[in-house]
Amino acid sequence: MPVWSRDGIICTGEAYKSTVKLTFAKGAALKDPKGLFNSSLEGNTRRAIDYREGDKVNEAALKTLVRGGGPEREGLMNVRGAATILTLAALLALPPATAHAASPFPYNLRTGREAALAATGTSLLLTSLILAHDNTPLTPAELAALDVAALPSIDRAATRRWSPGAAKASDRLVTTLTIAPLAVAAVGPGRERGGRVALMYAETMLLSGGATALLKHAVARPRPFTYNDDARIDPALRLSGMARRSFPSGHTAQSFAAMVFLATVHGKLQPRGEGWVWAGCLGAAATVGWLRYEAGYHFPTDILAGAAIGATAGWLVPHLHELADDGTTAAPVEGARIGVGFGF
Repeated sequence: MPVWSRDGIICTGEAYKSTVKLTFAKGAALKDPKGLFNSSLEGNTRRAIDYREGDKVNEAALKTLVRGGGPEREGLMNVRGAATILTLAALLALPPATAHAASPFPYNLRTGREAALAATGTSLLLTSLILAHDNTPLTPAELAALDVAALPSIDRAATRRWSPGAAKASDRLVTTLTIAPLAVAAVGPGRERGGRVALMYAETMLLSGGATALLKHAVARPRPFTYNDDARIDPALRLSGMARRSFPSGHTAQSFAAMVFLATVHGKLQPRGEGWVWAGCLGAAATVGWLRYEAGYHFPTDILAGAAIGATAGWLVPHLHELADDGTTAAPVEGARIGVGFGF
């Protein structure tokens, strides 16, 4: 974003898809006899001028505003004022796609595709509800028959974990991570098309949540704490319905769906620092998985499966909406199809 200043900021320039905006830091205090200010008129400090394609620039009036932007501006137009006029004229002359800030939004929506994604996620959730009616809690006899030795070796240590504090921390963290991508749509680099980003995110969470819920009810795997004889664990918890919802980890799936979506979309909209964004997002999502393990609610294989489901949804949905360099929708992933299949 270009900034023109002398003894303080005079104005800034921003290029959007349909407008070029000049914002004067102290515009409210400037005389504007030609009425150039046509935006940000409600504030007590700033004023802005929005130029659209084809608008003519009143150079004399703009020079007057720039000269009045602060004390001792008499010689300003020799260089800075002329640069403002020339830069503004250049921005108006360029087609939007050639300016970085005004380049086409990299994601698009199509009614058929959005309907297919929504239908797939909804079908997964509805099927999981049907299966839920057939699931019953563990009986005392089934609980007594659980054998740690029958578990994969990678999962056995989880049966010795129990931490209500870790469980609460995972609840708080997954809530925070779930909200984070909405910041991209509301105030982040995706705010220009916030509704589009929000819809893609809703589809991501619907697919991830639907697949996770379906597998939880279909597999009905006992949680690690059902194998644990720790006296702090309420016996009623071991015999509750949620004690058979171990595979996959829903918290982990939700976290990875949110964070992979965030990193993917943020990287497309604002590639600068993309590596750090990915590292932070994946680290935060992995922390949720680790907390679920420490809490005694999930086996490592539950967490790995949840991470795979969430990461796939978080990457796939943005890719399906992505525009190619020529402005067309990117080619679908090799072998990828939107659909639902069930086998029992």
